Order: sequence, then structure tokens, then C-alpha cells
Amino acid sequence: FFGALGPSSCPAVMLARRLVGALVWGLAASVCGSNPTSAARSPLDVQFHRVFGSAVAPDEARCLVTPQDVQLGGQWRTYVYNLDPKFNRDLIQGPKHRNRRPCLLSACAFGDLYRRRPGQWKGPGSRSWLQYRPAVDDLAEVPIMMKLLAALRFVDDPNQADLFLVPAFPTLAIFPWETRAEILCMTNPQSCTWQAAWTRALLAQLPHLHNRTRPHLFIISTDRDSGPFQFLVDPPPNVHAATLGPGRLVIPSLNPLLDLQPLQYKSTEWPTRDVFLVWSVGVRFLNRKLAFQQVADYRGPRKVVINPSNTAEVYRRSIFVACPSGDRPHQKRFFDAIRCGAIPVVFAQRLPHGTTWWTRNEWGTELRADAHQHENWTTPNGIPVTVNNSYPNVQIPYGKFVEVLPYSVLETGNFVEYLERIPEAQVQAKLKWVARVRHLFNYDYSGVAPDAFSVLLRSVHRHVILQHPWPDGT
Repeated sequence: FFGALGPSSCPAVMLARRLVGALVWGLAASVCGSNPTSAARSPLDVQFHRVFGSAVAPDEARCLVTPQDVQLGGQWRTYVYNLDPKFNRDLIQGPKHRNRRPCLLSACAFGDLYRRRPGQWKGPGSRSWLQYRPAVDDLAEVPIMMKLLAALRFVDDPNQADLFLVPAFPTLAIFPWETRAEILCMTNPQSCTWQAAWTRALLAQLPHLHNRTRPHLFIISTDRDSGPFQFLVDPPPNVHAATLGPGRLVIPSLNPLLDLQPLQYKSTEWPTRDVFLVWSVGVRFLNRKLAFQQVADYRGPRKVVINPSNTAEVYRRSIFVACPSGDRPHQKRFFDAIRCGAIPVVFAQRLPHGTTWWTRNEWGTELRADAHQHENWTTPNGIPVTVNNSYPNVQIPYGKFVEVLPYSVLETGNFVEYLERIPEAQVQAKLKWVARVRHLFNYDYSGVAPDAFSVLLRSVHRHVILQHPWPDGT
């Protein structure tokens, strides 16, 4: 809440911030719980009924956003498409998704971030993605849509709109989480037959999409080049999608753990973080194999934990969380580390178009480490996979709260020892910055503090609203 004031090492100032913040948050929570009688059939009520049916009460929706979100979202006029219920409401209320519904519409108390489900299909490389995949990782589009409807100013006339919002849930609909189709669809879009038909049917319901002066906003909480979202490959200038990256509108993955919500979160201070480094990464690529072997071979005095059974609990006790790159720029553990107050550890590489923390990997392919230094990596739609395009724009340099290691550290074989040599004062400074920015990577279900949605809303204002001519020509 007080992150804009910058870091402070003064105990009195920090205590005052916490006391005032607790007072403001408590007041906001009590006011939010009230039921305003003047909003019986407000535009918010109408839009929520269209998109969510009876699954979400509009009074609950008012609790999702801060006054600053509402103030910013009210600066432009938004037209919300009235879509067929199969694109939104049916997905939320249908029995197929009922088991995960509470954790999409509110914070929930998972016992473990990664609920292993043995017996599922074993994916490429004899490992199963589904075995390690939480139920709601890639479904941030649901709380984001709830918050958008609560923060924006609506118009019924599309000719007066500055923004066209598409209230659909593509990820929730297209990736059937309990089947093999998820893997096939993400790795081979041509295999997504009915999923591609679903996308075409959605686009057919957007009559104003052909007008390239009218910006359209899609919320698709998966990687930009995953699945059958072909309209995101070389999209027209009026198509904007908030995705897990890369792009201008990057959103973090969803983690609805109740203990990570701002009203429940209790930070773990430096002296009580007894785990020096935690490794909770699958070992299937060369760069990961190099890093994992160095972690497994470590025999020093610091405590290192490998593949803990309760990831969130160990993250909150850890100083560093290893985040070696994977097959996509997005990494859920990167965001979970920050949410839990730990420092993500990434490996930086210089490329012709800028610095990246990603490594191009292929299933079952052993790539030489030195080959990574010279490739000009872009996604299928030509977006450079740089740091700025891979993570949310929190307006604070990531280097302040992320430990960025040269890729050469992996090649020299001293990964853990490199971390040990970092001065203690520098580590403590990064932990303090993590504590100040962690709320910007979480989706707050109480509306008491700026969160990941607030960051997205600023990005929409900057990269969408201010980049398109308004109806009056300005």
C-alpha cells in the first residue's frame, strides 16, 4: 500500500505504515461488505449477470477493486459485448467446472500449491505435466474479468466506446484440464480442432472487430503462443490481449491461496527464513539439468531443499527460489516466489534485441549451453522475449528484488556458491523490496490494496487507450 513511498529502514516509519495500512484495510473491508440499496439494477448488475449469471453477486464484485482502480477505469468508456453464455456464464456455472469454481471466484485454502494427481497421461520425456499442474494456474482470466466489470465505466452505444471488452474465458473453455488434449493443444495447435472452432465462433460474435480503429481487449491467461489463438499471431492493431506473455499486457498466473491474500498474509522476516535455497523445478532441459546437479551436489553449511511436498510453506521460509528457464517465458514459480516473500533466482542472457531470462527449449532436445548466446529469439508472432515483454510492468526495476545471475554461472558449476558470496546486506535489501512489491503479483479478492489487476489496468490505459484515437478524433 505504501510502496510508492519507497523503502525505509527506520523501524518507526515501518511500524507507522503497518498501523495506518491495517486501519485503512480494515475500514475498506467493512465498507465493502455493505449492501448499497441504490445499486439495485446498476450497469454493474447487468454486466455481471450477463457474464457470470448467479455465480457472483454484484455486491461482492464491488469488494474486488480499489477506489484508485475505479478512478482509472472510469477515464474511458467501455462497451462490453453481450456474448452467448457458452463463452462465459456456462463455463462458470456448468457442472464440468464446479469443482474448481470456488477457487476462481474467491480466495481458497489449498493445502499445497501442487496437488499431484497420479495416473494421468505421461507427457513428453516420460514426465507428466498434469501430475505437477495445479487446478487453477492459468485461469487468472476469471478474477481479472470480475475486476474489470467492477472498475470500468460502461456505455450501451458502441459508437461512444473507447474500448471494446470481450467477456470470454478462452483458457477455461479450451484447455480441458483432466485430459490429454491440454498437452496436444499447447504443443501442436493444429490438433485443436474443436478448440479452434470455439475461437472462430467467438470472433463471429464481435461485429466491431473488423474496424481497426476500435480497440478490443481479450483476457487470455495462457502463454501468447499456446493453443489455437491464431488471431494473436500477427494480430491487427486493434486486437489487444492480456496474456502470460510475452507482450505489452503481461499478467501473472493465478494463485488464490488464502494465506497470500493481503488481509491474511504474514511476512516471514530475514532471521526466521531458515531455507537458503529451494529447488522445485522439473529436470527435463539441459540448463535445468546443469543447475539441478549443482544444487544436488552442494555440501555446504546452508540449508537447501529439493522438491518439497508443501511448496508454499517452504517458499515462505526461503531466501532464494531457483527459477531456471523452461519451455515458455512464463514461470509460475517466479510469481509464487515473490508472493511468498522470497527472491527468485534467474539466469540472464544477452541477445541482439535485449536481455532475456528465458531459454529456448524443445521437448526431448539437448541444446548446447553456448548456443543460447547467439540466437535472436522471438515468439511465433514476432514479439522479442525480453525481460520487459515477459513480466508485468510494475514500474519498479526487477533487479531490485530478483537475483539475476549470468548464464555463465551454470557453465562454471558454482550456482549455489555464487549465491553464498552475495553480501548479506544486499540479500536483505532485496527481501525488503520483495515485501514491498509482492501485492502487485497477487490477485486481491478483498480490494484493500493495489494488485496485479491494478498493474494491468495501468498497462491498458498506457498501451491501449492512449494509443488509439477516441471517437471524437482526439
